[in-house]
Amino acid sequence: MTTLYLIRHAEAEGNLYRSAQGQYNSLLTDRGWRQVAALQKRFDSVRIDAVYASDLYRTVCTASAIYEPKKLPLHRRRALREIFVGPWETRTWGDIARTDAEQLRLFTHDPAKWYMEGAETAMEVQCRVLAAVLKIAREHNGEHVAVVTHGYAIRMLLAGLDGSGMLHADTSPHGANTSVTKLLFEGGKLRAEYQNDISHLADDDGSVKKKQVHRPIAMEPGLWFEGVGQETAAALFPDAPDPMAGKACLVGYLGERAAGVLSVDPTSGFIFSLYVKPDLRELGYGAQLLGQAVRLVREHGGSALHINAPASDASRVFLKEWGFFADGAGIVTKDIAFDPRYLDPPGDLE
Repeated sequence: MTTLYLIRHAEAEGNLYRSAQGQYNSLLTDRGWRQVAALQKRFDSVRIDAVYASDLYRTVCTASAIYEPKKLPLHRRRALREIFVGPWETRTWGDIARTDAEQLRLFTHDPAKWYMEGAETAMEVQCRVLAAVLKIAREHNGEHVAVVTHGYAIRMLLAGLDGSGMLHADTSPHGANTSVTKLLFEGGKLRAEYQNDISHLADDDGSVKKKQVHRPIAMEPGLWFEGVGQETAAALFPDAPDPMAGKACLVGYLGERAAGVLSVDPTSGFIFSLYVKPDLRELGYGAQLLGQAVRLVREHGGSALHINAPASDASRVFLKEWGFFADGAGIVTKDIAFDPRYLDPPGDLE
C-alpha cells in the first residue's frame, strides 16, 4: 500500500489580494510562510520518502516545508498545476463577478457546466491531476509521498475518486491553505482516509481555522478596479490624507461604490496613497489595493514597494501585517521579488 499526503499550497498573493491565480506565478504571503512553518512541524516526525509539487512557485515554496528539512529532492510536475482559467487569469474576483457572474457561480457550484473560451474545463483538470497522482502512487509502491498542489485541482480530484467523474463536484469541499488529505493506494485504487485537515494551524500562527464548508460561489466577490485621473480620484475621496501624485491612479469599486484608491509610481514602486473609506476598513479591501500595486510594479520590472512611514498606529499595523519593514530613512518597504531557490530547486521537472 502506498500512502500519499495531498497538500494544498500555503496562502499566496492571489488568495490575499482576491484575484484568480490559476497558473500565474505568485509569492506566498507572510501568513503563508507562517503556515509553511506549521506544516513543517506537522511532518517533522512523519515518514516521507519522496516529495512532489506542481512547478508553480507557490507550491514549490510550500513543499520546502518537507523536502528541505528531510533533505529530499523535489520532483516538479506540470500535470499537478492549478486549473488554467484563460481570460480570468490575474483578474480580481470582484471584476469577474461584475462581468461573468453566472460563470463564476458555475465555477464552484456546478463545475461540469463551467466553460470559458481558452481555459481548461473542470473535467480536463480532474483527468490530468488524477493521472499524475496515480502515476506517482504506482512509482512509489509501499512508500509515503507528499504531493503539493492546488485548491481547485484537489477538489476536482477528490470529486472523482469514486469513479463518478464530475457527478459530485458541486459538493466536494474546498480545502483551506496547507490543508492535508491522506490518500491510500491499494489494488489500483485510491481512497481517502481523511480530507482537508488543518489541525496543524494553531491560533497564534496568523491563520484562522475554519470549518470546511462548501461555498455558494467560487470566491467572495471583492473589488474591481478602474484607472482614473488624479482630479477624479481626489473628488471621490476628499478625506484621503495622502496626495494622488502617482503615475497610476486606480479606484477600487465594491459593486458601483467607490471603496478605496491607490496612487503609485509603477517604475519606482513608491505608493503615494492607499486609502479605504472608514466604514469599509478591516474587510480586506486594503490588501486588494496593495495587490494592484504589486501587479503594476512587477509588470514594470520592480522588485519592491515603498511608502512613507505612516503616523497612525492602525496604518503601521496594516503595513507590518502585509510585509512592510522600516528601512531607517522614514520609508517602509515590501519585497516582491521571487526567491531563486524556489524558481529552480534541486530535483527534476516534467
